[in-house]
Amino acid sequence: MTSVAGIFIYGHIVGTIYNYVGIVIGCAIIFYLARTYGPAFVQSVVSKRTYDKYVGWLDEGNRFERFFIFMMIWPISPADFLCMLAALTKMTFKKYMLIIVLCKPITLIIYTYGLTYIIDFFWKLLTK
Repeated sequence: MTSVAGIFIYGHIVGTIYNYVGIVIGCAIIFYLARTYGPAFVQSVVSKRTYDKYVGWLDEGNRFERFFIFMMIWPISPADFLCMLAALTKMTFKKYMLIIVLCKPITLIIYTYGLTYIIDFFWKLLTK
């Protein structure tokens, strides 16, 4: 919802840029925290059930990377949690950030403009 707010407050171009920069910075911080504090940090943020559901993917090497890339493009995914999981793998920060920088604009555009369209549609219905 904050991405949609950014569009309404700053306009389409500037709002998208602000949202993108904020997402990239947030992803870098999440990776750093999870890499620094390890599984205990990740488990303090999500339920044990969620953690256990995905932790098996960490040993899958390239399979996790492909899964991670796909999920960073998919607009409805537990992105923050997956970013923390990526920090628990052998993935380098450079590779992680490359994936984030290339994939997040796709997701951002899909859900921001999708939600903006839906909100505009219902607003027009209510104001008629």
